[in-house]
Amino acid sequence: MSRWHEKYCQSPDVYITDGSAPRCRGCGGSAATVLQGVEQGASSSFPAPPLDEPYGKMNLTWPSAVRYVRVQPDGKTVEVERPSRQDEGQAIQPVTTSIVPKHGKSEPQITTQMSPIYGRALAPDEFRSICLSAVQNESTSHLLHMNLEVHQDDNCPDYEAISYTWGGEDNESSLCQPIYIGEYWDILLQTKNCWAMLRYLRPTRGIRLIWVDAICINQNDTVERGSQVAKMGQIYSQCSQVVVWLGSDLVLQKAGVYPRRYRLSELGHSVSPRLPSQDEGQGSPQHILDITSLLERRYFSRVWVIQELILAPRIILPIGNMIFWADAATLKYRERGTDLSLQRTTAPWFEHLARGSLQVAGLPELMALTSKSQATDDRDRLFGVLGLYKKKEGEFALRPDYSLSLQHVSVGFFAHCIINQQKFQLLSKATGVTQGRSSLTWMPEWKSRNSWEEIFLNFHEVYEQPEVDSVRLTAEALLNKYSSNVIGLLSQDYTLVYFTRERLFSRPIQEGTERNSYFYKETVHNKRPWNRSVFVDADTGALGLDLVRLCSIIDRPRLVSKLGVSQSRGLPLSLYGFQPKAISQGTSPYHFIASALELDKVIKQNDEVFILHPAPLQTLVYLVLRPTSDEHYFKLVAYCSFLFLGTNYGENTMEYLKNTHTVGLGLLHGTVAEDIDVISTELDVLLKDLLSSPSTAHPFRLLADNESIKDNTLWSLLPLFIASMGTIKTSRLEDIENHYSKTLRSYLNLIDQRWRPQILGSFFHITFNSIIWQEIWDASQSEFLSDAVVWEYLSTWKTWKKLERSNARINSSSAPGIPFIANQAHEVTIRCNIDQLHNRIQFLAPRPLLDLYKAGLLGVSDSDVEARLRAGPVEEDFHTRSPFRDEDLQQFLARNGIDGRACQVHIV
Repeated sequence: MSRWHEKYCQSPDVYITDGSAPRCRGCGGSAATVLQGVEQGASSSFPAPPLDEPYGKMNLTWPSAVRYVRVQPDGKTVEVERPSRQDEGQAIQPVTTSIVPKHGKSEPQITTQMSPIYGRALAPDEFRSICLSAVQNESTSHLLHMNLEVHQDDNCPDYEAISYTWGGEDNESSLCQPIYIGEYWDILLQTKNCWAMLRYLRPTRGIRLIWVDAICINQNDTVERGSQVAKMGQIYSQCSQVVVWLGSDLVLQKAGVYPRRYRLSELGHSVSPRLPSQDEGQGSPQHILDITSLLERRYFSRVWVIQELILAPRIILPIGNMIFWADAATLKYRERGTDLSLQRTTAPWFEHLARGSLQVAGLPELMALTSKSQATDDRDRLFGVLGLYKKKEGEFALRPDYSLSLQHVSVGFFAHCIINQQKFQLLSKATGVTQGRSSLTWMPEWKSRNSWEEIFLNFHEVYEQPEVDSVRLTAEALLNKYSSNVIGLLSQDYTLVYFTRERLFSRPIQEGTERNSYFYKETVHNKRPWNRSVFVDADTGALGLDLVRLCSIIDRPRLVSKLGVSQSRGLPLSLYGFQPKAISQGTSPYHFIASALELDKVIKQNDEVFILHPAPLQTLVYLVLRPTSDEHYFKLVAYCSFLFLGTNYGENTMEYLKNTHTVGLGLLHGTVAEDIDVISTELDVLLKDLLSSPSTAHPFRLLADNESIKDNTLWSLLPLFIASMGTIKTSRLEDIENHYSKTLRSYLNLIDQRWRPQILGSFFHITFNSIIWQEIWDASQSEFLSDAVVWEYLSTWKTWKKLERSNARINSSSAPGIPFIANQAHEVTIRCNIDQLHNRIQFLAPRPLLDLYKAGLLGVSDSDVEARLRAGPVEEDFHTRSPFRDEDLQQFLARNGIDGRACQVHIV
């Protein structure tokens, strides 16, 4: 419905008589012939989104920031080719062309055609405005006529943008009211609410430039529609002001009377507008209208109005016989004068009015702020607010795509939040096994209209370490009080131990003891982000996670007691006990898990507990998963924040567990990747010690060529340690030099050649200028007095004596400070047994280096090992268990039924 003139009409001459439809003197045509039947009302309902794809054939690709894979028959994954990303620095652009503001209307195919009303399609840098003119003749006042103008984005006059809802307060969205456009007075049908708004905005004199989405965008041209929707944020932010139309039932307009203007914060406090009477259409006192009651109107519940009001530089609201205005400072002014809480309204986002953006930490926080808003198309609950989100540096922007089903959008959005925004807490809102096989168990309930508010307003954050300790102490007290009645397995000397993301303890390195690499686990465990290898199966929607398998559950958990309300989250917690499958024979371990869920109703026999190690500074999360017929696929049963091992300290328990009540996750499931990082870290620390203060750990400190070490940094010591591991010991004295030659050659290469290092028989010799020796002795004598390596000096009588503090110098007044032999001596020679030296070097080597080398995980030759370590960990290393074991810890874990293997699971 558009042009009503005869086809040959080239010079329209439109006239209107009282109460009649427009007619043309040039061709004799009448708009009345076209308007017949309009009274019935053409529906403005829009096609439903595409149907949800069946399980196994989802073909997920959106958003491109999520890693999608397909699982091959051999179990390997192949990444799905991602759609090309547009420039991240530009405004969000639609991926497809089927996008429309506020209503989500999608067309089956792209159309770009010449329109009688709109003419050519708009270019990407253009937009239209409506030019409303004052009525020239009272006989035409019952009709709405306007002209459309095209402007460039960077060359346009001032205009006002209009914010309204198509259906108005009564949601009457039928297209039944004609408006007339251009010199031909072409007909375009609009809703009653839009028509009333345009009539209110028509000036009494002159012209008024406005922007209205339903009219300024050719809704029948999907290409133009997509382009214009993508720049709606720009249109609303660059206008002079936004006029908020709340409906004709709230506006009182009298000819010749101009409404008074007030700040919005005064509404309901210092001023109260007179509202129209439903009976007579005249101003009459109504109930007091304030901001809280105003926000109850349907207008503020619609998702698309959010960006229109947030991006506006200024808004005006016609209410009754007044106009209220607001800008970014208005609500700040209100907050100082009242105690009104917008969080209790349906529009908590309103406090950000006219501020240009929503200042939130991430997309889940954005959704929490807007989750009470509604949309005709549920996809718009996300798409309608994406333009308000300011992405962080390096972050991918989500782009609306109306060609996707609601299921596709929901899976992609939640996967993006969990993986890329690291909001793994959304797993606490998962439907789990309660929704049946048709729903992905890791996904929140996204199909219900009310579910989004429940998901985002109430999903809790991770608990801080102090709260974990607090829950542990509370749980211990309750166990001592109630466990005998409920479980009957625990005694008073049982204490709870929990896992931590880091090592909170360390053993000192002592002479003659095995070198400990645990200290570095805390550092290297953070080098691989937990979400690095997370993926989504493009066909099934399964979420692939790297987890640590903790244990398998024998039977349903038993309720021990209520723990009370969480201090930081306000959630009621309960403590449950369960028995894991024992790994060591003759043991009956018991574990305890705290959750807000009724675990005794959802967990079943043979369910398994896994650990998710999220971000570096966050505590661990425990996922209860249910195995399926495929060993790699599981269903999510429960998300828990607290798990404790019931430990009897009367057993042979490690001392540090008694002191800290913790087990470091890095020790529980060490991987080859972590070991490789440990090697690099330890060598780096060793080099820093070599080039700094003296230490008993380094027999070649100050003997080495420091400049050479500085030049080669990490790799200067690597050949030495590789050589020490490759050496085979022998009991035959005459073969010692041959068997140790590789280690010692590497060692000699590190020694400053001025000291004439050499191997003589089974001893390593170094000769110093006596003055240099004095300096070395003063700076680092403790290194030559170690019990691990016995150093000897060649005495005046050509015999070798053990180097000791008492004989390090001779007492001579004529030559003070000259060590050893005689006053006239110019050289000092010291030596040590090469067997001792070799053992000491091997002790200094990073423990994982020795373990990985013996296990054949680094290669065979020196060049293989160096190349492997230089390249760093490969993907397989993150899933290969470290050969290094702490036997005491392993026994403790076995007694408690703890597995500790790192594995990749697919949650369906």
